[in-house]
Amino acid sequence: MSGHILAKDKSQLAKQLTSLLVSYQHLPHIKKLFKKEIKYLKTATQYKNTPWLCLLSSTISSPLAQPLIRTLTGHSLAVGAVAVTPDGKKLISGSCDGTIKVWDLATGNLENTLKNHSYSINILAVTTDSKKVISGSRDQTLKIWDLDTENLENTLKNHSYSINILAVTTDSKKVISGSRDQTLKIWDLDTENLENTLKNHSYSINILAVTTDSKKVISGSDDKTLKIWDLKTENCIATFTAEASITCVAVAPDGVSIIAGDSSGNVHFLRLMGV
Repeated sequence: MSGHILAKDKSQLAKQLTSLLVSYQHLPHIKKLFKKEIKYLKTATQYKNTPWLCLLSSTISSPLAQPLIRTLTGHSLAVGAVAVTPDGKKLISGSCDGTIKVWDLATGNLENTLKNHSYSINILAVTTDSKKVISGSRDQTLKIWDLDTENLENTLKNHSYSINILAVTTDSKKVISGSRDQTLKIWDLDTENLENTLKNHSYSINILAVTTDSKKVISGSDDKTLKIWDLKTENCIATFTAEASITCVAVAPDGVSIIAGDSSGNVHFLRLMGV
């Protein structure tokens, strides 16, 4: 059923229930209910001034057939990034229209539109405490937003090309940015200062992932390599070379298993052993 409709008009409950039940008329106990309904309709002809309608087919798909809850509209151009706060309360979307929109996940209502970027939003990352969202843009900047006040806290500038990817450490102390300028940058989220620039890739950085202990970050690039970086020493400690550009990467909950995909269709399984 449509919860967002019922939240506004509880009188729609009976209509929605009936509409869903039509889909299950083949079940014996449901069939009996509809036989009674039709009987009542046949005896209702005496009420000439009252319209009677009988559903012949379901107007609402079953939950399994139609999992869509709602569609949120408001951006004027393509949506390039979405993120959900870890507390499950807010959805944040970033668009090619240069705006970030904050939505209430329970109601689907738009809470605010954040405007400060001059070009499209490529990536969003939320801190684990759900207090901040960081946006990366084609305008070469990162912006840190307070999700309580929904105000801009700071703009971080140091990349020379578009920011493609962001990753926040699980302790919410650092954010790592990867760019088309072939560099990774490590930023302190408390001071909001640049800590270091990591250079070892020869092409654009596409993807980042942080290990569950916040000790390592993995980067994947168009240079066909996957690199593991130690966040304490900020050195590259291992490199894996694939046959094509690295397009995606994930770290398993055990913190040592890495899965990476490349543009040729291969999926690679790696283990962080002795690094």
